[in-house]
Amino acid sequence: MMRPMPLSLSRSLAQALESHGVRRSDPRIKKMADELKDEDVIFFERFQELLLDHAMVDRVLKGRVAIQDFRSFTDTVRDRAQGESASQRERDSPIVGMPHR
Repeated sequence: MMRPMPLSLSRSLAQALESHGVRRSDPRIKKMADELKDEDVIFFERFQELLLDHAMVDRVLKGRVAIQDFRSFTDTVRDRAQGESASQRERDSPIVGMPHR
């Protein structure tokens, strides 16, 4: 019988969730975070139990989320917001064509 391989959760799970827009402070994973706060390493069987108890985490890790590439999405939103902000400053400038600072 094969010995189960330990999984390190502190970084890899948190990074996987954050890459899909789920922050460590997200209330949807609070219960799971509380369960794991004293565990640096878990075995695969425990990980499977967690996924059964926390369906949202399972969906995120399988890529079954509304926004597939959350990092790209946030970059696009930020870029557009910055572009609109610059355009608004130019429109509000007292001298046409002169950027307002």
